[in-house]
Amino acid sequence: MTEVDAMSRRLTFFMLAPAFAALASDPSVSGVSVSQDAGSRRVEVAYTISDAPAVVTVEVYTNTVADASGEWVNVGVSNVTHVTGDVFREVPEGDHSLYWLPGEQFAEADLGAVKAEVKAWPTNNTPNYMVYDLVSKLKWYYDDEAQLPGGIGSDDYRRHLFTMRRIPARNVTWWMCSQSGSAGFDSARECRHQVMFTNDYYMSVFETTQWQWKFVMGKEKNDFTFKTDGDMRPFEGYYPANSVWDNGQTWPTNKNGVTSWASSDAYFIGKFRKLTGYGQYFFLPTEAQWEYACRAGVDHDFSDGGDVGAKGETTNTHLDKLGRYAGNGGMVDGVADYTVGPTNGTARVGSYLPNAWGLYDMHGNVAEWCIDLYNKNQGHMIPLGWDSGEVQVDPRGDSFDDTGIATWRCARGGSWASKPAACRASDRSTAFQFWQNGCKPYCGFRMCLTLFDGADAAMSSASGTATGVVSASLSRGVWEVSAFESRFASEDSDEAESFRSDKIGTAFIFR
Repeated sequence: MTEVDAMSRRLTFFMLAPAFAALASDPSVSGVSVSQDAGSRRVEVAYTISDAPAVVTVEVYTNTVADASGEWVNVGVSNVTHVTGDVFREVPEGDHSLYWLPGEQFAEADLGAVKAEVKAWPTNNTPNYMVYDLVSKLKWYYDDEAQLPGGIGSDDYRRHLFTMRRIPARNVTWWMCSQSGSAGFDSARECRHQVMFTNDYYMSVFETTQWQWKFVMGKEKNDFTFKTDGDMRPFEGYYPANSVWDNGQTWPTNKNGVTSWASSDAYFIGKFRKLTGYGQYFFLPTEAQWEYACRAGVDHDFSDGGDVGAKGETTNTHLDKLGRYAGNGGMVDGVADYTVGPTNGTARVGSYLPNAWGLYDMHGNVAEWCIDLYNKNQGHMIPLGWDSGEVQVDPRGDSFDDTGIATWRCARGGSWASKPAACRASDRSTAFQFWQNGCKPYCGFRMCLTLFDGADAAMSSASGTATGVVSASLSRGVWEVSAFESRFASEDSDEAESFRSDKIGTAFIFR
C-alpha cells in the first residue's frame, strides 16, 4: 500500500478538465427585458430560451443613484426569493416571464437603475440546490442556500420540501479514511487510500425526518423513540432491509446501473422513486460519497477542520457545534435516557452548524446507513482494492459474492449516543451490524442522487420535459434599465429615500 502516514493533513485535489460530450445544443438565453407595472409596482423580467430546455435562475442588481452613474450593487440572492413565474425551475424553449415584487423593505427607496441577469443552466448541469415539493410534486432549483424561500430554518424544509445539495465531486482525487496514528484510527476498518469520482451527485441537506418518512410511506409510524419537535427529528429505524429498501443480493454491474438496486413500492426508496420520478439513480450514498460529502474539502476528523484529541475522550469542542452526540445532550450523565423530551437523544435536524457544503448533522444525531457491504471474510474488514495502492474510481464497496453476508452494511457519522471518535468523518461503524434490529434508536439515513453522464435527462421535470444536454456551459442574459422607477412607496409619498446598501438584509416574502 502507498505510504501515506507522512502525507499532509490537507486534502489534495487533482482537478481534471471536464470531458462533457455534447449530445445536443446548449441552452441559451436572450431577449431579456425589464419593465414595471405603474399600478401594482410589479417588476416583469421577460426572456427567451433557445436551443434546449434550461433551468432558469435570476439575479438583480441596482444602482446607488437614480441617474445610473453609480456602481452596480447586487441586491443579494436572499432579497430575490419567492418570485413567481418561470424561474428557479426547468423551462422549455420559448418566451417566458418572471415576476418580482421588491417588497416593503424598499417601500421608501428609489433603487435607481436596475439590471436583471437571467441564467440558463443545462438540465444536467443544474444549480447547487434542488428542492422537491412532496405535496405539489414540483421541483425547484436554487444556486445558493440564501435563495431558498423562507430560509433553510423553515420547518417546510424538514417536511414537504425535500432539499438536496449538489456535491462538486467530478474528477476530484482525494484521500479517504484517516492516517495511521491519528486519534481514533482503527487499523482493522480504516485504510487510507485515494478515491476519484467521475460524476457530481446530490446529497440530502438533512437526515430523512420522521415527517418525510410517514408522508412517503403513506402511513403513521408511532414507534419512534424520540418523536417530539413536530416530526422534525430524524427517522430512526432498524437495519435498512427492514425499513428503507428490500434487500436484494445482486450488485450493479457498472456505474451506470445496468443491473440496478431495485426497491419495491413497499419500501421508502421505491415509494420515493415512484413519487418523484428520480428512478434508479436515487439511493443511499456509497461510503465514499458519504465521507467526501461529510468532509467538504477538509482532511480532518470533523468538517470544521477539528480533530479528536484522544481516542477515549468524551467531549470535543469542535463536535459540540456540529452535531448531537453523547457529550452535548445525547446522553444524560453518561446514561442513555429514552424518555421523550426536547433535549435528550436525537436533535431536530439542522440544530447544529452545517459543513462548508451546507449539509447538516453529518456528525452525530443518527448514524447513517450507506449502500456498501462489509467484507467480513477479510480479517481487516476493508473492501477489496482499498490496500492496492491504486486510486479507487467510483468505489462501491464489496458485493455479496465477496462478503457472503448480505446484511453487513456500513453506518457512518456516529449517533447521539456516540463518543467523538465514533463521529469522525472516517469512522466505519460495525457495532450496528451486530445489533441489527437493536440499532433502531441510533440509525437513520439520508439520500443521494448520482448525476451520471446523460442520466440527468431521464429525470423528468414537472412539465415532463427531458433533454440530452451534457455541456457544462451556462448562458447568461443581461438587461439594464437606466433611472428605473423601482420605488415602492405609496402613491402619495412626497419624497423617496435614496437607496443605500445597508438597506439590504431582510429577505422579501412574496405570495
